[in-house]
Amino acid sequence: MKQKKILFIILIILSFTACRKNDNQKQESFTYQILGNILGIDGDSISLVIPSQGGIEKRLKSVIKNGKFSFSGVSKKPSTASIRFEHDIKTNSPNHSLIPVLLEPGNITISATLKEDLDFYRDFSDIKIVSGENNKLFYQLIYDDFIGSHFTNINNYNNKRDSIQFNVYKEQKTLFFKNFDSIFNSKNTIVYANILNFIINPYSPPFDKDYINKNDRENLTKLLHKIDSNLIDYKTYQDLKFNIKNVTKIKTKVLFKNFSLPNKSQEYINLKDIIKNNDFTVLDFWWSGCGPCRIFNKESKKTYSKLKEHKIEIIGINTDSDAIKWKKASLKDEIDWIDLYSGNKSDIQITYNVKAFPTKVIIDKNYNIIDFEFKKAEELFKLVNNNNK
Repeated sequence: MKQKKILFIILIILSFTACRKNDNQKQESFTYQILGNILGIDGDSISLVIPSQGGIEKRLKSVIKNGKFSFSGVSKKPSTASIRFEHDIKTNSPNHSLIPVLLEPGNITISATLKEDLDFYRDFSDIKIVSGENNKLFYQLIYDDFIGSHFTNINNYNNKRDSIQFNVYKEQKTLFFKNFDSIFNSKNTIVYANILNFIINPYSPPFDKDYINKNDRENLTKLLHKIDSNLIDYKTYQDLKFNIKNVTKIKTKVLFKNFSLPNKSQEYINLKDIIKNNDFTVLDFWWSGCGPCRIFNKESKKTYSKLKEHKIEIIGINTDSDAIKWKKASLKDEIDWIDLYSGNKSDIQITYNVKAFPTKVIIDKNYNIIDFEFKKAEELFKLVNNNNK
């Protein structure tokens, strides 16, 4: 059960991915080979998704024969990747299993068992790394007491944040910073960068940005400086940089800031140009795996035309890691309003304090943020009534 929970968290982190090239330092490429054995399966297609090499759109594919599969390729630097079922990718399933893997020189040998006793998706269990130095270390540190001894998993965190932060996580963070320093080895930079991305992210209660103090900021900045960006792929480093920036940025009042984002035709739309022509504009931050987000998309279709008549506009801002996920979900939900894509690492999420989904920000034509909470689109008509008073 513990392994399943950890894999689910890693899934959220790894599913939010994009790619970009780093030319700061030339480094010899290396070849890798992944050899896998999954008990209990035959004939299925499986894929290797490498965020730094095009992500889902440029994934490598292999057919499982008698439980065995393999991938091989070339990588410029040690990189983050994941093994997923091809069926889950094609159906854009938000509930899917994966095997995290780090690309490193030589053979990476993995064994696992397939569990199909779950109601909604197949799950990998008993994952073992037979060969691959970085992968062995990563799984050892993720699944042994290194993680569990530092941060307590507490249910209903949002209902008792103050108590948990001051009585539990304050001491646990101090211990984590101290112990991480003691085990860090620059030789295995890709391992430690991934561990930090696992722990320090918007979904990790111990690093809730509302409770980060000066000492935490100093320690997190030191951790980032330990990671040499020249020793790992650009994407992994940028993820870490973004996550640390996200939790260490001092919370300020949310103010309007313009962003230019692409639509499905790759035309870049300026938010300010839309906002100035409407009395109210809703920035709707969503992603394909967010159930409430998808419900809002489907339920709001019948209301949108009437909202437009009252000069209320909706701008959907999708934060999926791959544009292909956004396009599939948007098409399925038949989104009628302005539909833009930011990806999961744009500064727009930091600017508008997006920490969970769905998040909706309302802006008037004078670029003021309006304090108004709602769940259903029809509630937005109250804005018109309040404006006419």
